[in-house]
Amino acid sequence: MASSKIRMARKRACTHSVAAGFIVACFFALFLWFPAPHLSWDLVSEAQTIGHSSRPGSPFAHAAIEEEDGDADGGYPHPALGALGVPLHNPYIVVATMLVQQADFLPEWIEFHLLQGVDRFVIYHDSRSDEPDNTRTIAEPYIQEGVVEWVEWPADWAELERAPHGPRTWFDKEDLWTQWHFNDTLQNDCIVNRPDRTSHLQAGCQKAAFLDVAARYRNRARWVGAWDVDEFVFGSKDGGDADPAYDWEEHKLSKKMQALESYDEVWLDGDIFGTNGFFDDPISAAPDVKFPLVTEQYKYRFAQENHVDFSRRPDIQVYAWARKSLADPSLIISNHIHSWELEIPEALHREKSKPTLHATEFHDIFMYHYQYRSLMGCHEKAVLNGNPGVDYNPVLQAYMDEKEDAGVAFMVPLVKQMIMQRLELGWWKDRVASVVQHPFADLTESAANPTVCLAFAYLDNPKLARFRRSITSIVHHLRTYEPTLTFEIVAVAYDSANRESFDEFPIDHITFLPDTTTKASAISTLFAQCKATYAVSLVDGWETRVTWSGPSRQSVIKEIERAVTSRAIGDAVRLLEAKEDLLEVWVGDVPDVEIYATNRSEWRETPWRAAAGMLGAMQEDMGYDIGYYRTQSKPVDGSARGIARLGGTVKHLGRRAQVLQKTKETRPATISGHDVASDNDVFSAIGHDTSTDVAHTLRKSLRRNELSLKDKRRRDTRRGRQLPAATPSSAVTAKVSEVLIHEDDEEFSQSAASLGFSSAHFCLGRDPNSVHDQCDLDVDVLDDGAATGIMWRMRAVLDDPFIPDGLVDRVL
Repeated sequence: MASSKIRMARKRACTHSVAAGFIVACFFALFLWFPAPHLSWDLVSEAQTIGHSSRPGSPFAHAAIEEEDGDADGGYPHPALGALGVPLHNPYIVVATMLVQQADFLPEWIEFHLLQGVDRFVIYHDSRSDEPDNTRTIAEPYIQEGVVEWVEWPADWAELERAPHGPRTWFDKEDLWTQWHFNDTLQNDCIVNRPDRTSHLQAGCQKAAFLDVAARYRNRARWVGAWDVDEFVFGSKDGGDADPAYDWEEHKLSKKMQALESYDEVWLDGDIFGTNGFFDDPISAAPDVKFPLVTEQYKYRFAQENHVDFSRRPDIQVYAWARKSLADPSLIISNHIHSWELEIPEALHREKSKPTLHATEFHDIFMYHYQYRSLMGCHEKAVLNGNPGVDYNPVLQAYMDEKEDAGVAFMVPLVKQMIMQRLELGWWKDRVASVVQHPFADLTESAANPTVCLAFAYLDNPKLARFRRSITSIVHHLRTYEPTLTFEIVAVAYDSANRESFDEFPIDHITFLPDTTTKASAISTLFAQCKATYAVSLVDGWETRVTWSGPSRQSVIKEIERAVTSRAIGDAVRLLEAKEDLLEVWVGDVPDVEIYATNRSEWRETPWRAAAGMLGAMQEDMGYDIGYYRTQSKPVDGSARGIARLGGTVKHLGRRAQVLQKTKETRPATISGHDVASDNDVFSAIGHDTSTDVAHTLRKSLRRNELSLKDKRRRDTRRGRQLPAATPSSAVTAKVSEVLIHEDDEEFSQSAASLGFSSAHFCLGRDPNSVHDQCDLDVDVLDDGAATGIMWRMRAVLDDPFIPDGLVDRVL
């Protein structure tokens, strides 16, 4: 971009020249200074032609008006602003956005900002998209009210020059640069997309659209902003929204902006919220309002105020916070998507020579950016925008869901009330809420004899986002890659947890315990609820990796695809059945630490791989994926802690009960005043008798309210290999009095070692069937040397002074 001094000098030279030849020379110099090899100055006819061919009925030509009342998309003329006769007033705040397929989220966004004092929304709908989209139908009532100006973009760009939408007014009638800049951006970055000139596929059209709104509202609005439908801007008194006497209207956005009129631009610094563990887009609609409410359901964000140094992880650092802005349209000369570029006209230089800027810096005016609505939403957004940087990144999301934030909660009931009032007036009467295709959408009742028990504990530093991510990812894995493996889901949580939060999950049994319950006692209660002999322990937020058939991050996916899609859970069950000396199989990442590296065996063939070799068959033909494993046992002199760990494992619960019994027998009769020998209140209940009602036993013995969810889920019956049924319950009948210990205690591992148990590790890499596979793929770029599994877990260490960058996983 040419500097303002050069532009001003060129303008004065052209203005003061009266000779025709010199004027021609000025224009010739203009072309030389701003080369645009692909620019056509006859943009009107060319764009209209492109528009007519790309979207039937979308370009709003006068000839078309005489021939038909609307377009092929539902009878709506474009562009549209209000019913016939609705006058165009001069709005105080105008917000522009460009979108496609946002029908589910539009009403909340509009109502939210109307309450905050925004007067008009200019919606640029991407006319290049051929996908079915009913966003216009949802927006229509707002259009008729004159609140929304609807534009098919770029198809309708020429029509916007005419009344009542236009004309466009440029920065200075004598300066042709701003007009040229708009035309160049429209032609070369939008109508004809040139990826080498833009950051992502939508950026060029967005920039041209925002230049358009600035030009058309240049002399009509005080403030113009441009942000997405997943961004919510609001005024608030810091910390005041929790005060019962807090008057939110006195602090709303329009009031805050009135107090900032001495500035030309206001930067709106904002926080970015993560997926909050949601797997698919959109989230469920809120009751009675027919639409999902993002501000209500997404409560965890990036803790930017912790100022963690992410210099070695730029893929995280760049998403630590966001920024958009509101600016005086009379001074706008360009747009950078996240902010505007302003310039003071020469005539006003006596007053000031540079635009004045105010940055909110997370005070008074806030922006909450719900950029990552779901795991699959991240992926779809990356593909749509051609921007791999926004694809699902598990390490990034661990930080994105770090801090719980209810700063916008005061707006939720207000928005709900407004939407419900619209519904009572007959708006969207034919609206049917979108069906949410989450991983357990059609689960009904759990299997009568499940092979594995998915066991979750909502205990240490409980966060709903992490719990949701853990449960949705493992269910997705099992139903996608191991569909014949039947499972049940159990959980424990403390009484202080919000019980309604668990309603969305297909949990077969969940027990709420007093907050004073020890973790070891809670873990015993957790496994006691399992009917299956084998438990997948997902304690402490273990997340299962995912992949997809058309990824945008090909280089990463190619490395981990076989690991992610391997039938590791079923193969772990097979290995435990074949090897009676195995206590558990580790299917999650194994950190490269000393206690896990001592007394490991060499890699061994799995029994089925050996059998396949003898039969001359491929093990894939026999229905298995994992070709090798290694064991970890207690060294002659040293710690036994590498034998067992709590999470990221597939456990044989009968053998676990034997370890607890052994620990009880070797302990003194009383520990810290607690009579272990007479403690019969809590049972491990592993392999309980078929006549035993686990839920009843827990209610009676623990005297706790046990939540049995109304909707029991039934897994689909699918074709494929058949894993063996769970070991009959009669095979393991001992009920072991609780020992206050679990796998993360060394005493547990010592007892396991004394019984001759070892643990097994799978190495999941580029080829899980190969003994020479690369176990340390480091797909999460943690540089920790961990052996890759289908699960991983990173508990962010943000408050440890010895780990300033917060990127080190804890050992256990």
